[in-house]
Amino acid sequence: MKKKISILILLTVILIPFPSLGEAQRLEYDSTELKVQDLMMLLVLDSVAIPINEYYSDFLKENPVVYPYEIELKQIERMEGFRSFHFVITLEVTPVIGPHIAVGRDGVTLEVSPVLPETIKVLTYEHLETYELPAKWRHVIKKPKIS
Repeated sequence: MKKKISILILLTVILIPFPSLGEAQRLEYDSTELKVQDLMMLLVLDSVAIPINEYYSDFLKENPVVYPYEIELKQIERMEGFRSFHFVITLEVTPVIGPHIAVGRDGVTLEVSPVLPETIKVLTYEHLETYELPAKWRHVIKKPKIS
């Protein structure tokens, strides 16, 4: 009887599908995969903020904030095959100002490699969309220069 229960439990565990990276963001429980993804977002946060701040400094009087939960992992690729530690990571970011008012949507591609110790290299940055700010927050928009 105990052997049958053990086999049933083992089969149940094996047959339960694990969530994909996209599904992990919608989970209502904490999983190891979600913890690892959240940890990765914390580790790349400073590198992601650099091109975001550079772009928005031309349009806003203050730098927007990038929160780890406002970064969506779009793709992660091993560059040198299985079990290598050279990665290219594509992210979609929603920077905010004030009480979490989204200012836009941006794409950032990063390179993480053992050849770049202590460095995460920004490969590409692309501004995808600009959001209109509410009237109370338009004071942070830089006035266009008069020619």
